[in-house]
Amino acid sequence: MPRSVAAPAGAAAGTLAIMVSGDRETIAALDPVFRSWGSTVVVAGDEPGAAQIMKLTNNILFAVSLVATAEAMTMAERGGIDADAMLEVLNNGTGRNFATSRVFPDAIVPESYAFGATFDILIKDVELAIEQGEALGVPMWVCQAARLVLLHGKFNGFGQRDLSRIVQLVEGRTGDG
Repeated sequence: MPRSVAAPAGAAAGTLAIMVSGDRETIAALDPVFRSWGSTVVVAGDEPGAAQIMKLTNNILFAVSLVATAEAMTMAERGGIDADAMLEVLNNGTGRNFATSRVFPDAIVPESYAFGATFDILIKDVELAIEQGEALGVPMWVCQAARLVLLHGKFNGFGQRDLSRIVQLVEGRTGDG
């Protein structure tokens, strides 16, 4: 199963959302183990692989929202809007997503750039999700656009850098410094 982009911090804190699929009795027997990793345990179905599709779906939506939020926040900043003010509006409006509620306030605005996962990890998850979606007959247009942005970052030196540096890529910086 693909590694979650939020897995390092979530695993340490025991707050991962656990996605499982397979035999219901086996899942029930393993429930205490799953709950030691996180309080949210979701059964994706009886078929092996269903949890992987669920995980890839979650990760691709994160990637798309991260790229879009980086573009939106850069636009707001260049328009003279304070980052904290913009995040307050987004997190209390229709733009709320994990990037606005966690990545920007925790890693980008304070300039720690320490979300805990690299561009390369997110690219791997995005490529797996696109492959799975296309195998199921889903065109994945927006996801392909997010993939191109992330690959542009990789080709410009961001591959092993924290994915919260996406905003620096959008701002036109390179991953060298």
